[in-house]
Amino acid sequence: MATADELRTLLPNARVTDRPTDIEPYRDIDGGNVPVVCVVLPSSYEDVRKVLRHCDERGLGVVPWGGGTNLCRALSPSRASVALDMKSLGRIIGFDEVTGTVTVQAGATPDDIDSYLAARGFRFHFDPWSRFSCTIGGALAMNANGSLYPVHGGVGDEVLSLRVALADGTMMDLGPGTRAASMPQLFRLFMGSEGTLGVILEATFAVYPVPPHHETVGCAFTSFSSMFDALLELERAGLSPDSFIGGTIPRVTAKLQPKAERVLIRALRIKAALFAYYEGDIDGSTARVAASKEILSRAGKLMPQKYSEEWWPNRHTYFESNEGLVNEGLSPHVFDLAVPEREVPGLVARVEELMEKAGFADRLSHTLFTSTDAYTVSLFLTAEELGSHRISTLSRELFELVWQSGGTVSRTHGYGTLIDHQAVQRDMGDDLGMLGRLKKVLDPNGTLNPGVMLPDRTEVDGGQGAGPRTRTGGGRVRGPFASTGGD
Repeated sequence: MATADELRTLLPNARVTDRPTDIEPYRDIDGGNVPVVCVVLPSSYEDVRKVLRHCDERGLGVVPWGGGTNLCRALSPSRASVALDMKSLGRIIGFDEVTGTVTVQAGATPDDIDSYLAARGFRFHFDPWSRFSCTIGGALAMNANGSLYPVHGGVGDEVLSLRVALADGTMMDLGPGTRAASMPQLFRLFMGSEGTLGVILEATFAVYPVPPHHETVGCAFTSFSSMFDALLELERAGLSPDSFIGGTIPRVTAKLQPKAERVLIRALRIKAALFAYYEGDIDGSTARVAASKEILSRAGKLMPQKYSEEWWPNRHTYFESNEGLVNEGLSPHVFDLAVPEREVPGLVARVEELMEKAGFADRLSHTLFTSTDAYTVSLFLTAEELGSHRISTLSRELFELVWQSGGTVSRTHGYGTLIDHQAVQRDMGDDLGMLGRLKKVLDPNGTLNPGVMLPDRTEVDGGQGAGPRTRTGGGRVRGPFASTGGD
């Protein structure tokens, strides 16, 4: 193909391929026929600049490619595109123990960075389930969250500066690189934009020493509401966990658990379970754990320490199917939502009514992850069900319930192309119009990730058509609203 041949000539030190066996993983990533015409693994930032300029001049799209987890199909362009695979630029550039900063290339994984820092007594703040596979550039582009969100916020909250490349190949260093600066934080425009405004090349983060102590508490409850109320009581007492996950156990998964877990579920009459993680100095975290156990034991039953201790080291595989689910052909389909805290109980009840009517009541799980407004719905489905019109209709009905509650339908997984443009507009309101205006300025030819979030090559007027974002439910929403998970 001419495109690949031209790029090989232009980029003698990069790997450029259009062999079917090489590009198939990029084209078939979401079960469709993604129009990737060739793949480039750049050897330098200069390679990235040349690719962008070349494609921008020829009307080709460019998809900035990270770990390829593609949870929201943000790697599914609407027209012929080059996949710019940034995993080839994954170096740890530098670490400064005095200032507590680390600078990394976009292709590094969170595990790469954390392993590097751990050897020096520090910790990387971003700890997603996909820490071994996603790249930091992709995570920033999706403005993702992880397990340590209550302590450090999302992946972008500890960013001090970014190096980015615009659609025409222009490179820019944005941000002061220090914690204290009154200048506009323009580098934040690129976080959560899903690769539509620029290609993230490298980032500088604030990092912190590894806490000397941590401990996990597990508690079983007879209902979601009793677990939710316990979390609120911890919050009021100033004992909110530094990380947690809690949710209901679907009937279909309860009966497919290993024997030891089935016995525990029956013995404690578990309908919902909570794992709460605390960290800090030994005296402080031990005192917080003891006080938390006192509150939790009044609302539920504390789990044996063995089960409590297992969650934290296994947190990255929490949603992976067990052997029983695999044998049944079931896997979790996750709706990563956020609604005002006080709206959660009412939404849970309405979701249960919706799933009962649809025939999925026994495969439904309600989950809260790291924040009491970070409400997740999981359905355990077969592959045939997952791609069915029935699930598409059910998704839209679920989204409507979320909007009526004043929430968002994309807390950490992003919009991509999984959610249609009408739904993105409903969710983002005037923010989508502003994104369209920025797109016109920074990428006038629509080169970067065409069709993602915004309609491909369609002008979006920031003042018309989008309408205000309405949040009818009231209450607090601490979770990031149009943030995404570039896992």
